[in-house]
Amino acid sequence: MASYSVSLSSSAATGTYVTDGHFGANALHDINISATGDFLPNSGFAATVDALDLTRLRYPGGHTENTIDITRLDNGQLRAEVRAFMDWVVANSAPGNPIQVTVVLPTKVDIPAAQIEAFVYLLLEQYGDHVTGLEIGNEYSIGPRDANFDRSSHPETNPDSNFVSSMTEEEYGIAANRVINAAQDAIDRLARDQPGLDHDPMILLQLGDPSGAGSTYKGNGSWDEANEAILQWLDTRALGAIDGAVAHYYYNKSHEDSLAFDGDYQQVRSIDERIANFNTQLGREVPLFITEWNVLNSNDNQLGMASPSVLLEMFEFMVRVEAAEAFIWPLQHRTANTIGGNRSATDMDLTAGGAAFQMMIDSLSPETSTETGHTEAFESMVTGWNGTGNGAVEINYYASPYHDVLYVSLRDLSPGTVRVDLQPFLAEATSVQVTRLTMDRTSSDGLSDLADADGMNRLGRRTIDQAELDALSRLAFFDDGDKNHLQVLSGGGYRTYLPTASSIVPLTTNPRGLTDYYFATEVDVDPLLVSLSGDFLGTGQVNASLMPYDVVEIVIEKKWIQEGGSGNDRIIGGLGQDVVLGRDGDDWISTGEGNDTVKGGFGNDMLNAGTGDDSIVAGAGNDTVYAGAGNDLIVAGTGIKIIHGGAGKDTVRFDGTRAAYTATLENGVLRLRGDGTDARLDGVETLAFRDQTVAVSDYLSQLGTIPVGQYGTAFNDRLNGTTDDEFLSGDAGSDVLVGHSGCDTLIAGDGTDLLIGETRGLYGSDASAQVYRAFQAVFGREPDLNGHQYWTTQLASGAVGLDQMVAAFVGSAEFQSTYGATSDTRFVTLLYNNVFGRAPQAAGLSGWTGELANGMSRAEVVRHFAESPEHLGLTRAAQKAFDTTHDPTEWTDDVYRLFRAVFDREPDRGGFASWTDTLARGADFGQVVTAFMNSPEFLATYGTTSNTQFVTLLYQNVLKRAPDAGGMAAWTDALDSGTSRVAVVTAFMGSPEFVSRTAGDVVAFMRAMGSDDVLEAGTGNDILSGGLYADTFVFEASDDGRHMVTDLEAWDTIALRDFGYANAAQALSRMTQQGDDVVFQDQGVTVVFNDFELAQITADMLSLG
Repeated sequence: MASYSVSLSSSAATGTYVTDGHFGANALHDINISATGDFLPNSGFAATVDALDLTRLRYPGGHTENTIDITRLDNGQLRAEVRAFMDWVVANSAPGNPIQVTVVLPTKVDIPAAQIEAFVYLLLEQYGDHVTGLEIGNEYSIGPRDANFDRSSHPETNPDSNFVSSMTEEEYGIAANRVINAAQDAIDRLARDQPGLDHDPMILLQLGDPSGAGSTYKGNGSWDEANEAILQWLDTRALGAIDGAVAHYYYNKSHEDSLAFDGDYQQVRSIDERIANFNTQLGREVPLFITEWNVLNSNDNQLGMASPSVLLEMFEFMVRVEAAEAFIWPLQHRTANTIGGNRSATDMDLTAGGAAFQMMIDSLSPETSTETGHTEAFESMVTGWNGTGNGAVEINYYASPYHDVLYVSLRDLSPGTVRVDLQPFLAEATSVQVTRLTMDRTSSDGLSDLADADGMNRLGRRTIDQAELDALSRLAFFDDGDKNHLQVLSGGGYRTYLPTASSIVPLTTNPRGLTDYYFATEVDVDPLLVSLSGDFLGTGQVNASLMPYDVVEIVIEKKWIQEGGSGNDRIIGGLGQDVVLGRDGDDWISTGEGNDTVKGGFGNDMLNAGTGDDSIVAGAGNDTVYAGAGNDLIVAGTGIKIIHGGAGKDTVRFDGTRAAYTATLENGVLRLRGDGTDARLDGVETLAFRDQTVAVSDYLSQLGTIPVGQYGTAFNDRLNGTTDDEFLSGDAGSDVLVGHSGCDTLIAGDGTDLLIGETRGLYGSDASAQVYRAFQAVFGREPDLNGHQYWTTQLASGAVGLDQMVAAFVGSAEFQSTYGATSDTRFVTLLYNNVFGRAPQAAGLSGWTGELANGMSRAEVVRHFAESPEHLGLTRAAQKAFDTTHDPTEWTDDVYRLFRAVFDREPDRGGFASWTDTLARGADFGQVVTAFMNSPEFLATYGTTSNTQFVTLLYQNVLKRAPDAGGMAAWTDALDSGTSRVAVVTAFMGSPEFVSRTAGDVVAFMRAMGSDDVLEAGTGNDILSGGLYADTFVFEASDDGRHMVTDLEAWDTIALRDFGYANAAQALSRMTQQGDDVVFQDQGVTVVFNDFELAQITADMLSLG
């Protein structure tokens, strides 16, 4: 048994990173997606997509050329197959993380441009949020060539054959020009017709490929001539529309050529040179898209256990060549190189290659901190290693701030032992996890047939020659009478299900039977993941005994150390364990999740350690500390300190003895002064002095009073409640008070304050609209929920101004990737295109480029565009829909009526809260109704009914009456004609009769759950968001200012104190309808009730005193 001792000799960064786009898969028509019936993805394919969390799909693969003409319209609409698949995509997308689809358009038949244009228009109009790419044809030169092939009709229409001839470069170029222009016509027309949609998928053209039978250049390897021959047939508009270039990457080197990876042109298929040449000829840089990749299906001795290391090597190349996206082929199929099992599988059934694919997804996928926004991305590292045995051991290495990931593969047909020296990786390491990917030998039967449990759905046998038959015949288990081992063809040839003879490894000196052999390339063995144990940190090495082609994954978790300098540094951490040293200057440090160490150093610092058990050393200076959730240790240091402990059991350590400090309670906040420190504390459980440690509750008891709640200061405070019923008082300053859950009392005090009763609020405010428009103008997209809430709060509270917010957006990598290295003219032109959806007029272009030349910043220009009347008009409807969709209070009536309509009962409190939150997070209402109707409670009443019985029960249970003849006939006819029961229930639920009959019930239900939050305005211009349930908004005659209530509901209470009203009529007389809002004005107090009708404010909503 060979032994290898490998150690790192060199390592260098490549600047290339793994992205989510690298983990895509092909969704193949009639293979993964049913071609009959419901046209939905097969259960096994759907399960695999879900289990691997895949969000990039390519549809319908190469089948677009010969088995389905996706561009054909039925009665002017997308055909049912396309709609079913895309509806499945929409339904299975997570909020904020949609499944993205690259659609392959056919080129091998002459489909009219008008048909393609109509198809693309409808596809983008209905599913443009999910369609991110349009691939122009599939493998133009690959496949048999028939120079006389009739391209006038799609092979789908031919019942006898699905043959389609490959193409020459000239034929493909001409077809691509037609298809690209048609697609661009659709994109442009949709932009004119519906500018708010802003759907502009990438148009992807194939690289020249002289390897196929159709290529004019087959045999001479001239991909540069092939690229040139394609591009010369594209007109200027089509050339300008190209957003990326496509290649397919199949590994076709046999292990008989070389067991080791040598990186030659054959291994990488010259893809790096081909894309470089393409870009040179195109005259600009476009990214590469690998829309199919895998070990070649016919490369028999690189399959089975040989494939994981091949896929790892291929993946490394794709990352380094900076492929924008990569789609594995196939995810499930009856092929030897399948990833997730046979096409007939009803669940995910990973092959050895599939296990490697999953390993990479689990360990290398980028992950973003929800607290800081930092994304942990893995960089491919170029390394040199000693002791690899001339490539017998292959190592692929990726590094991120928090992890080093190494894949160690034994590329040898003999078992061996590998020792890996980890010392170069352990300086800041905190843990090492080692996993071995090997064969589950109990699954090996020596046959590469992919048979299911019943021996069905097998692959075809592979053809062998006499020399290989002779080699197989010498194996101890070989039986020439077993047709699995040998099938003699009538013409004299041979076929077998056995793997290649060179990959069948004897495990003993004198093997006697099947179990004495290791079938290294048997395609259908089960992978086995074995977690290896050992003191890897202590010994600094991993020792593994490996079978041929085994892979070991080593994941090293480490600390990310960042240091500031003498200036005012802004340092951001993320998901892992951060160590941040601020040193000199007024630093802003935020570390997010993980058990972090934060040292502010000198200067006036803001230290936010986020979630985790953190160690925070404030240092010298006037510092603000947010310890966040977790059991944190905060060392106060010297200077003025504001310390917020947050959730968890937190300890503040002081340098002096207990007697060195004078303690007072100011507005309920504990203040300790002495020994050079003036510290204000909230959310802290323990005080650690030099001579003793004491619980804060005991310390306060000894002072003689215990505060009830959280109190602000004269500064701008942020007070966060928990799940308890709490009292939050802002005092002076511009404060943000967030109650979260619980029945809270929030008191604004002086200043411009935000009072948010629940976790989210402020929908309907000017700040909410400004944030929405800024996201659309800067990023061309709607904000995510967390980002919207954060920036709306920042803007509404005055913590940042609109200019500052837009400047932060403009400085982001997302914005710079589009606008960064542009001239002023190009910058302004892009703004007009992306913000207004039109080209600039001469005067506008001249005006804004002139402003830039005179010193106006790009951020200021973007802010003007975002807040321009034109942009306000373009986004008004979508912005209002965004606020309405994501404001939980907007779903109260719907959820109540849904329970009443479906279950004939009122909701329980938990169900009500859960479903309103689900809908406010973007869930599709129709899918929620479907979930309700699939419940046992609904099915017990309605499940086995006829359409007539179903409608009768709806009338009785929902409308509480017998059906009238007309209504009965209309609804049963609709059901009989194909209308779904979900649609009928939804219609009953939203009917004017049901809405009117339940209006009072909704109010009574909400009030019956009891009073929720009390939000009391103060002097200044305050914004109050109560959230769900029955809230009370309190305004006193002394609360001068202009206040806004964003979400008044019919069950809320408006408390007007000291205004001197004798009755409700007097109070109502001070209210007027102004546009969509109700405005109260009296004695210097103005209150705007956003998006409410004066007629809806009733006397029982008013509390006077």
